Amino acid sequence: MDTVTTSLGEIGIHAQRLDNHTALREIRQIVDYEFTSTEWKPRLPGDRLPIKFPEPEEPENDLSCMMYPSIRSQLFPRDAAEIDTKVIEIGDKLHYPMMLVLPPQYSTPFRELFVRLKEKGIPWRVSFFIDAGGLSYMTMKSLLAQLLYFTSATNKRFCKAVEELKEAELHGESCVRLKIGISTYVDKHNPDAMSKLSLQAGELAGAMQAWGTCDVAETVGSPLLGFSGTLPGVMLGHPAPSCAAPLGEVLSLLPLERPSSPWTSGSVIARTPDGKIMPFHPMSSLQASWIDLGAGPMGQGKSVWLNTINTAFIFQPGLSRLPYLSITDVGPSSSGLIDLLKALLPEDKKHYCAYYRLKMTEDYAVNPGDTPLGCQRPLQNGKTFLVNLLSLFATPPDKTDPQDGVSGIARSCVEMAYDVYAQENNPKLYNPSIDSDLTRMVEKLNLEIDSQTSWWEIVDELFDRGYVHEATLAQRHAVPLIADIASMARLDEIRGLYNFQTSNGEHITEFFWRSCIEAIAAYPIFASPTAFDIGDCRVVSLDIDEVAPRGSSQANRQTAIMLMLTRHIGGAKFYITEEDVAYMPERYRDHHRKMIKEIRQDPKRQCFDEVHRAFKNSSMVVKQFIEDIETSGRESRKWNLSIGMYTQDLRDVPEILIELANNVFVMGVGTVKTADHICELLGLNERVKEAMVNLRKPDHRGADMIQFSKTEKGRYIQLITNTLGKKMLCAFNSTTEDRTVRNSLYEEIGVLRSLDVMTREYPEGIKKETERRRMKVKLSPYEKNVDFIQQIIDELISKSGMKAA
Repeated sequence: MDTVTTSLGEIGIHAQRLDNHTALREIRQIVDYEFTSTEWKPRLPGDRLPIKFPEPEEPENDLSCMMYPSIRSQLFPRDAAEIDTKVIEIGDKLHYPMMLVLPPQYSTPFRELFVRLKEKGIPWRVSFFIDAGGLSYMTMKSLLAQLLYFTSATNKRFCKAVEELKEAELHGESCVRLKIGISTYVDKHNPDAMSKLSLQAGELAGAMQAWGTCDVAETVGSPLLGFSGTLPGVMLGHPAPSCAAPLGEVLSLLPLERPSSPWTSGSVIARTPDGKIMPFHPMSSLQASWIDLGAGPMGQGKSVWLNTINTAFIFQPGLSRLPYLSITDVGPSSSGLIDLLKALLPEDKKHYCAYYRLKMTEDYAVNPGDTPLGCQRPLQNGKTFLVNLLSLFATPPDKTDPQDGVSGIARSCVEMAYDVYAQENNPKLYNPSIDSDLTRMVEKLNLEIDSQTSWWEIVDELFDRGYVHEATLAQRHAVPLIADIASMARLDEIRGLYNFQTSNGEHITEFFWRSCIEAIAAYPIFASPTAFDIGDCRVVSLDIDEVAPRGSSQANRQTAIMLMLTRHIGGAKFYITEEDVAYMPERYRDHHRKMIKEIRQDPKRQCFDEVHRAFKNSSMVVKQFIEDIETSGRESRKWNLSIGMYTQDLRDVPEILIELANNVFVMGVGTVKTADHICELLGLNERVKEAMVNLRKPDHRGADMIQFSKTEKGRYIQLITNTLGKKMLCAFNSTTEDRTVRNSLYEEIGVLRSLDVMTREYPEGIKKETERRRMKVKLSPYEKNVDFIQQIIDELISKSGMKAA
């Protein structure tokens, strides 16, 4: 068996060897499903001996009460009753077994039979009995056929077939004995059970006869024998007639190409196009790391699938707290998930989920130079982020890499700025006019203030008195701003170290300082202390659509900068470790140690939609992503972190990231050339390429995609369909019409009631309804200037039974 399963695995077929208990439970569920729990376990030798008292009427020498129950009594918990010579009743089912008397004359794939029976919609079961010695059992028949060779054409054909099989064996082909049994069943409580069973048996026989031109006969005499012949592992023999065939042709008939999933369960439930359930478990132990890539043109269900995976990540079993999820979105497609989560959370926990649409104003100011509470210098991850950001500032828009010396200047400026503004040197002094709320808190606590009081002293005092949030706010005024860091480039220490000029004749340090100041002027979001803070949000979506333009090289650089910023806002705390506590001030260590322990225990995920807009023209961002993903890929158990990146074209993603990805989802390709490139990157064959090119657009059946997963069990490539419930699909739909109506209804009648009425009235979505109404107006010229969206909103509010606010 080990040889068989290993050999199948080598050709890409996953086979699992069942232990005795699992195999017997599977058999019993086939025999009597209603009478078998999923937790049922057979009693086998080696298990704890089930000792019971003998019954009074049992003979004294009957010791069966001290022995294991027979396997047959465990597999058949209820008696079988023969209804007639063709039908048998077992439990709540009536079974109609049959057998093939003439095997398929052509090597027809099993899938053709499966599709044909799926269209008929009847329950059925088929068993294949394969035994060695395909010619040995035909010795007598062969001898008689040779003796009577001249009597009929049948004997001549039989002898010729035997000779061909012998010739095949001489050339190394194994000849086996094949028997095939089939069965269908109905619920015996059905008022027309017998007639329905007879009809199903006819449909099953017809489908089998069309499968490679074979013939079917009823099991006459003992339907229990025919039924048992369709059970796996119950009989050493089989009641069906035998036939001899080359093993290669027999294997082509078997259901070896049925899709399978390495996961037996999972929080994402997809399916194959023919209906088989395909679970997928994010952050499963079957994968060494958790990095997923998604690619597909607009309208192919990419954003819906990303929301599906994020929902599954949040609702994965075994969590005692809401996990950490950071989403960087270009557009509001993730807002549906946030609104849905907030509707499901209790009032005191709704603030754990938030959606922000960033704007290039001081109200959304973020200082990348912020440090963990109490830390007067950045940790290593924070320092690396600042160096990369400043280097990107000093990279001309038409260049992809900074010129020589810029990264070194950026690092020197970062180190010097935090030294200058540290408490022991020249800290920033407390100014009561900066923040009135903090000033009132200082006055309330009667803190001793003089002209030399620094913001760092205020931070320490507030923290010592238990005002952690207020201490965090005060620290924003103590740390250097980007302008402060950039100004260090004009100091003699750095000018002397980097004493050379750019190609334009400008001193390199002046060029660096000027570039950073120009960037701050262009991006007001970096000009002030942090005003925008996600607080203790655990699930946050940052929409950068308004601050991430596209088109010019300048716009591409701004998009890259905003992507780096949102990654820092949403996930900087993910990368802090217990080892970093040693570099923090002693009074803050217990606070950070407790926080880090909780963060490290909880699952974390960062995902980025439309990521191609950052990768196209900025190697700095690519470098940052590669560093993060390599860390996650090689130390995923340590970080407990999942990363998702979704784009319109997989060719925009650096090859190193594709190699590191454990799951790749292709939801459509624009051209055959794109499909060729993807197949080359992932090592896929022509069959996968054909399926990729023919992926259909999402409809009421769901959204098709190619799933490529690397697991401990091997590589899995499957065509799957993401089919969501109506309410979830309505919540995740990202078309403009659906989103506008949904958001308006959320404000008027609440999330859950909105989803109820939208799915009830327009199950195919608002967009189709608006298109229908526009077409009606186009055909009726007297109706003009109708606001269809508002019209639908008013109608849905009325149908929900509530009045508009």
